[in-house]
Amino acid sequence: MESESLPLKCLSHVLSWDPSDLVDEARAKVSLSARVRQRDVPRTLVCHDMKGGYQEDRFIQGSTNHLAYRFYHWQLIDTFVYFSHHFCTIPPPGWIDAAHKHDVRVLGTIITEWDEGKETCRQFLCDNSCINQLVRKLVDIAKFYKFDGWFINIENTVEVEQIGSLRLFLESLSDKVHEEIAHSQVLWYDSVIDTGELKWQDQLNTKNREFFNSCDGIFLNYAWDEEHLTKTAEIADLTDRRLEVYVGADVFGRCRPGRGGYNTKEALRMIRKENMSAAIFAPGWVHETQDVKEFTTNQNRFWNELRPFCYPHPISYLPLVTSFCQGYGTKYFLHGKPVGVSPWFNLSLQQVQPWDSDTNDETSVSKSQVYEEEAYLGGTCLHIQGQFTDDARDLHFKLFDMDVDVHQTLLVSYTYRQLAGSHCRFVVRLELHQETETRHILLTDGRVERDGQPEKKKQKNEDVEILCMERESAAKHFGIIPETENYWRIRYFLVESSLVSNWTLDTVKLLLHQQDGKGDCSFLVGQIQILPSDCTLQNYPQVTELTCTKCPDLSDTPSTDNSKYRVKWTCSSTSDVQYYNLYTSTSSQSRLLRGHTTVEMYVLDTGTTETDFTVSVQPVTTVGVAVPLNNCSTCVVSTQSL
Repeated sequence: MESESLPLKCLSHVLSWDPSDLVDEARAKVSLSARVRQRDVPRTLVCHDMKGGYQEDRFIQGSTNHLAYRFYHWQLIDTFVYFSHHFCTIPPPGWIDAAHKHDVRVLGTIITEWDEGKETCRQFLCDNSCINQLVRKLVDIAKFYKFDGWFINIENTVEVEQIGSLRLFLESLSDKVHEEIAHSQVLWYDSVIDTGELKWQDQLNTKNREFFNSCDGIFLNYAWDEEHLTKTAEIADLTDRRLEVYVGADVFGRCRPGRGGYNTKEALRMIRKENMSAAIFAPGWVHETQDVKEFTTNQNRFWNELRPFCYPHPISYLPLVTSFCQGYGTKYFLHGKPVGVSPWFNLSLQQVQPWDSDTNDETSVSKSQVYEEEAYLGGTCLHIQGQFTDDARDLHFKLFDMDVDVHQTLLVSYTYRQLAGSHCRFVVRLELHQETETRHILLTDGRVERDGQPEKKKQKNEDVEILCMERESAAKHFGIIPETENYWRIRYFLVESSLVSNWTLDTVKLLLHQQDGKGDCSFLVGQIQILPSDCTLQNYPQVTELTCTKCPDLSDTPSTDNSKYRVKWTCSSTSDVQYYNLYTSTSSQSRLLRGHTTVEMYVLDTGTTETDFTVSVQPVTTVGVAVPLNNCSTCVVSTQSL
């Protein structure tokens, strides 16, 4: 059914898979950035194995469980594997959307296990035609759902005469995936060896090297020790592929070093000592075994322990627009106003997450963290807290590491609200470089002073700071301007091409500045927009052909009280839409937010079949502005005629 992501449970389901049967099926909206670069540093993979997979995340339209597991330390990882014990695990679209916004690859899983798995392998490895047919389907599935490749986990014996065919399957899948999907990846799990035996090696050696050589890398089993790592490095160096060995670290403790949990860092410490990549298995341990109500605190603790052993990657694209929402909330806010008062969870709505969120230690004079009580757009925003002293009049927060070549004027805006403390300057700083030179652009609604002197330009070695005051005329360049609620302030800036063209944007930072006095400050950051000047929207996306029809009752015992409806529409510019909000209203009830979707379809459960109602569809644009409800399309549904 359209409302859930489901795996393909057996070989026949994969071979008979047909996208024409899935015209209404929701799939990921966000593609991986074309500028993702492979870096010459050890990589970090997360394998998400949680309670068999397909928990709250399987609901394409989201769920009401705002305490469901979520992930938001994307800048620390390079690849995300969605795992389950079904033959073909297709990642739910929420994970794909969230990962791709952060330049992280997503892989599905192919797994065969025990006697049933042995028979499945025998079937698809029987000849080249069967191999080619399966490869073709796997490539098509990945392309349709917009994920980036496959993790292959054969955990059963394979007939020795079919080992060559298994290697051919890996090679063919890798070749076809690379040919048709940019930045794709195929990885092999350390399980079957060259004799066909199921015999985990916990290292790279001559028994599993041929599978490693047939794809993009190997995920080693967890029971390794220091000697295993040394021998693995020696074998990998023969083909200069040390970084393509992903050494497994099981958070549930099946790895020897550290025994998992919050001590998983000990495994990573040893892996990085050998300059190899890491595969962190089942980090959902934090959610499964710890207090769910303390999830944010525990999740931050876990990943902050690993942070010194990760190699964070930059955001590689513009436009960059984020409200810092983590894809959940106890309410839903629209331009600062709560329009939905029910808890919700939907990873497709997760926005790009900041670098410094929840990373500051207790001794720091400043910290940033997720804020759940209020937001500008979505369910959460960023909460900045700091303490000014005589020695700390500037509080710095890194928002994003970037790697973007700039060739035109930039439009920048930020939305914020001061909660408490004395007045101080709120500044966004763009840091750029050009060969050996650096340049800092300060964006503020007032002057930033140092030692009592207003500073417009400062030369220090090769470091140039340029102060850009807010200009009223800048706002008009953004096209659509929202009306804000609840004391949120929006500031607009036009950064001329003469300042940034042919420079590379490296970092986006937030600076709080106070010239005189001491004390605390508390801010909410609701949204950041960094737009090339040709990426603004001058007109709202238009929803047309809006229809609402009753869903057929497919249950074994059909009911006359079915209250589900399929809402469908078209949009004038789907590429300009992040997602859609769905509302209903009746003659006795004002508009009620029902949910969200990234595609032009929604399954609506009204809870009643007796009252006529009106459906409204509201696009939320890629530049972080929602179409006013008075401008949105509506459809009147007469329940009597249905």
